[in-house]
Amino acid sequence: MKLLLKIVVVLLVLLVITGTVAWIWIDSIAKTAVVEGTKYAFNVDASLDDMSVSLLGGTIEMEEYTLGIPEGFDEAEYSMLMGNLKLGVDTGTLTDDLIVVNEFIIDGIELHFVKKDGKNNFSVMFDHAAEKLGSDDDKEKPKGEGKKIKVGKIEIRNVVAHFHVQPLPGMAAVSILPVKIDELILEDVSSEEGVPVAQLATRILPAILAGVVNSGAGIPSDVLGSLDSTVKGFSKSMGGNVEKLIKQSEAFLGDALKKPKEIIDEVLKKNPLDLIPGIGGDKDKDKDE
Repeated sequence: MKLLLKIVVVLLVLLVITGTVAWIWIDSIAKTAVVEGTKYAFNVDASLDDMSVSLLGGTIEMEEYTLGIPEGFDEAEYSMLMGNLKLGVDTGTLTDDLIVVNEFIIDGIELHFVKKDGKNNFSVMFDHAAEKLGSDDDKEKPKGEGKKIKVGKIEIRNVVAHFHVQPLPGMAAVSILPVKIDELILEDVSSEEGVPVAQLATRILPAILAGVVNSGAGIPSDVLGSLDSTVKGFSKSMGGNVEKLIKQSEAFLGDALKKPKEIIDEVLKKNPLDLIPGIGGDKDKDKDE
């Protein structure tokens, strides 16, 4: 009996050690893939403040993911900051080459668009991404690219985009009012075969920026036009799913922007007296009764 108890205890200890090693290994691989993959794609610094992987719960949570800014655009500290990322994953795929993501929520994104000397930070980043992630399979592969992610839907919430614009060459950039997006949903983000993290990043970021363009009423047309040209230029270079998700973003936020206008148009079609209780339509109703 004592021998059996000892065997059970040893097995439990081995199980705990194995689980701990697996957790540390998965956490390390995931963090490397996220940080190194996006650094490779955009040629800027990237960092992740915290990541937690739950093997039992099937979740990966990330806090404070920061994507840096190209050299020469120091009017902002970074190009993008994501506050919280939550992924619900198929636990059986965590150690596979293809990780299946069933839920993907990004809450709290801060963007900084810096335009100076005829360029902007995102155009520089996208030019590099188009060069590195084009159709040439012989180019150097980023760390962590062995892992691929299959993603269906991504829910993006609470986006704020800041604009820093140089009025004239040689002058310091000035900041203008930010653009806010409450919600953006992207569908069919990857194929069944999945995509590396670097490629996934080049699909999500331009789609968010396309949403900023569509929500940018009040931003000077030359500033918004510069961002729009950057997004559409990258879409043309990459094609495929990048272009598809940009169109999705435009349609999603385009519909959202049309709703208030449709309500106003509907109200304007009505007889003003119909909007006053007891008069107009209500009065006619009383007569029928």
